[in-house]
Amino acid sequence: MTEEHAEDNLVARAEAYLNQTMLWHPGDATKALKSCEELLPLTEDLGIVSHCVDAIASRSLATIASCSSAASRSWFDDLAMLDLRMYKQVTAAMAVCNNVRAEARESCLVSYARGTISGLSRSMRRRLTSTPVSSEVEQKELLEVVVASLPMHKCSGHVVTAKFLFALLRTALILRTSDVARMALERKAAMQLHQAMLEDVLILNYSSTTEMLYDMDCVQRIIRYFLIEEEP
Repeated sequence: MTEEHAEDNLVARAEAYLNQTMLWHPGDATKALKSCEELLPLTEDLGIVSHCVDAIASRSLATIASCSSAASRSWFDDLAMLDLRMYKQVTAAMAVCNNVRAEARESCLVSYARGTISGLSRSMRRRLTSTPVSSEVEQKELLEVVVASLPMHKCSGHVVTAKFLFALLRTALILRTSDVARMALERKAAMQLHQAMLEDVLILNYSSTTEMLYDMDCVQRIIRYFLIEEEP
């Protein structure tokens, strides 16, 4: 299959086809990357996975320049079909790619979360019918990866909204994610508390140790973080 056996062999033809056809658009590259999942580790050894990931990261800006376009929505749906391992490689590549704006990366993140984390509140849920439902353990891992992928500083507020952050926090409490993930979400939510509605902040209590209807400890921590942020 390689050039060691004959010129223009199958590997060279496959690479030419990918480079000339599939990798010119991030949507096609994402579909190609999805197909690689069934042929691991061979597709990694041949470098096809890395080619797809690099193409997605380098050419994604043009597709998500307008996040409301049909092309953007279609590509976001394709991203949500990737398994967690592949998605992490894509986001890592986008993070180091200088031509991908922060809001574009946030758009990808929000879309992936809505498409894969079925536990998000009904107001935020946007599941894809073709996306398989993950187990609770997988849902927890997905959510923690999403939280870890959030911008280190304050989010734009246009894409990662307060409603989305509170929906993630509510789901994190239900799934009993790590304290690190929960605290990160509380701090992020506090940064955008001025955008939140009352229904966002009122988080039901999922603990069996108290009979209070709402998780007032969580709300108090968020308000405390908010006041710290507001200090001159």
